[in-house]
Amino acid sequence: MHILIVKILVTITLILGLSHIAERTGPRVAGVLSGFPIGTALVLFFYGIELGPRFAASTVPYNLLGHVSAQSFAYLYFLRARSGAPSSVIHASLAALTGYALAASLMSSLEPSLLSSACISFASIALFSLLFRRAPNIPIERKVRCTRGMILMRLLLSTTIVLLVTGLAHSVGPRWAGLFSAFPLVVFPLVLLIHVHHGHSQARTVLKNFPRGLWTVLAYSVTVSFTYGHLGVYLGTAVGYMVAAGVMLAVNHRVLFGGTPAKAS
Repeated sequence: MHILIVKILVTITLILGLSHIAERTGPRVAGVLSGFPIGTALVLFFYGIELGPRFAASTVPYNLLGHVSAQSFAYLYFLRARSGAPSSVIHASLAALTGYALAASLMSSLEPSLLSSACISFASIALFSLLFRRAPNIPIERKVRCTRGMILMRLLLSTTIVLLVTGLAHSVGPRWAGLFSAFPLVVFPLVLLIHVHHGHSQARTVLKNFPRGLWTVLAYSVTVSFTYGHLGVYLGTAVGYMVAAGVMLAVNHRVLFGGTPAKAS
């Protein structure tokens, strides 16, 4: 029960925080930050607490392969989000979830080493960054008053995903547990919120910048694959976050600290 409460509270804090950032600083920064190892770190951390640091570390190669699935999700949502109509939200979500499932099934057939999975993750981030390159960055022009219903919707969705993913790990083994840990459990409810309340162009801006943040997830996952076994889950997570923060600052400092977005950068 204690772990369940922690999962819910941490997830709620992260989703509300990113939603606030999106409205205050724009979907471009929110997109980059949604790629930061928030969802992955959360899931791997709970794997380590509930199933042991060795199990959590063993899921990392498939977590890295899961970046292909997560970006397939983002790209298909991006392609299908063509208006702010409810039908567009539904079609984009279904297309994205289908793309994620198909890519995850393909990745599950591989037998990767840590090195090969890291190389596949690296190549996929570079590829999807290229695919998104010409899409414009559209800012949020008007704030929407946050109602209780809006808050409840995003919290229910994100919390349900976290509980489902971490709960399934007990029965599916490290292969699928690793793939599930890469599910975009932060970006999905964030994009739904932006799409419904601000428009499809702003939602597409979040997704365009999502791969830029995944460089940090790659660094984080590789780091904890070593630190969990030697330092334990808590200290291993802290070291992983320090490495990820360094990569985030190195790769995205212009976006985070005053870079002027080009219309189609």
